Amino acid sequence: MRSVICKILIFFVGILNSVGIPLYPAEKDVCNMVSSNSFNIIQNGKEYDYYFDECEINTAEIAFKDENENTVEIYSGNKLIYRRTGTEVYRFCAFETVKTGSLKIRFEKEAAVKDIKLSCRKSNNKDFRITAYAVANSVNGEIDPAYFDVVTDVILIGAVTFNEKGELNADKAVLENALSRLRSAIGDRDVKIYMNVLGPGSAGGETWDDQMHSLADRHTAAFKNNGLVTAMVGLCDEYGFDGIFFDYEYPLRSSDYRQFGKFLKKLDKATDKKLGAAISAWNIPSICEEVRNLDMLELMMYDSFDSAGHHSSFTTAVDGFTAIRNDFIDTERVDLGVPFYGRPADRGGYWPSYRQYADVLNGIDSADTEQGKAYFNCVQTIYDKTAYALSRGLGGMMVWHFTCDADMNSPASLFAAMGRCVRDRTE
Repeated sequence: MRSVICKILIFFVGILNSVGIPLYPAEKDVCNMVSSNSFNIIQNGKEYDYYFDECEINTAEIAFKDENENTVEIYSGNKLIYRRTGTEVYRFCAFETVKTGSLKIRFEKEAAVKDIKLSCRKSNNKDFRITAYAVANSVNGEIDPAYFDVVTDVILIGAVTFNEKGELNADKAVLENALSRLRSAIGDRDVKIYMNVLGPGSAGGETWDDQMHSLADRHTAAFKNNGLVTAMVGLCDEYGFDGIFFDYEYPLRSSDYRQFGKFLKKLDKATDKKLGAAISAWNIPSICEEVRNLDMLELMMYDSFDSAGHHSSFTTAVDGFTAIRNDFIDTERVDLGVPFYGRPADRGGYWPSYRQYADVLNGIDSADTEQGKAYFNCVQTIYDKTAYALSRGLGGMMVWHFTCDADMNSPASLFAAMGRCVRDRTE
């Protein structure tokens, strides 16, 4: 487990005579406490002014007494260094490191604040991953090589499947086109490309549980074909993939996971390449040991909503990490998943691409779309989640999906925001 080090903790203060709550949901951080004898706090309505000996700061963690939709702004002198609107009890406000002797924290609305902690947080994880799913038939046209100055791993999905009989099928024209374009853009960078294999879908059912049981039964039938392992390894080697990934959503019965585990054992013996899978936080207690021990786990923390209808809010990052920690999964195997798409506030079946609305959003997490108001993860939210993942010792970030970002040279680029965060916070 990689340790994450916070170099300088400036001060921790309870406001409004509160006893305070633990601001760090984990015990992974090693913090050096610094004397707070020299700072002053001036509270003036919705503003909090902090004065202290000059030092470096890149994080403000805020705990509220209750959930409230509010905009937080942070200033160093007269310069705005942070702004985001959210509906969270716990805020992890991350910004590029500043050297300063004062900070102003401003709330748009009156806020019942319990605690505020300011710090300069740095990680020693030089192998932090930025993993992107690339949908094979969407990898068209020229790809800007600059994306791969940030992206370290690509999971190519949608070109390889297997059926209930355990027969492997590959759309080789789509596969070869996507690989050619990706490798041309990657050049000589050390970026890994993995082959994602999709299994049979559900044969139907009256309820969601029925459908998931059908899906699991069809996967289990396929796993009994010993030739499936041979075929997967052969295709992986033929195209020079760096590993094999699965998107098995969602076996509900432990017996189904055991069958998947047996299959993974056979696959692991047949190849020395990396193996990985997508997982969901709510399903973590059910997953088998073989899945827990895969080289990489892609934690899908999207398509969920908070009480205000916000899609994949910052709270989902905290919830995902908490689920991983509570189930004792090795955090360095886990990539925290974020969406490069939006969802409507009414949770309807609409998934607009971030790229389509990036200029309209202009850094705000919501926009009016052709199907009503939709919520996205914009630059600051992605920066906050990346900083949080670094601070909690996760192995990396995961994106669904690659072609949904704005241009890399745009201030709206989410990959660029991830890159800035990792550069600023990694020693």
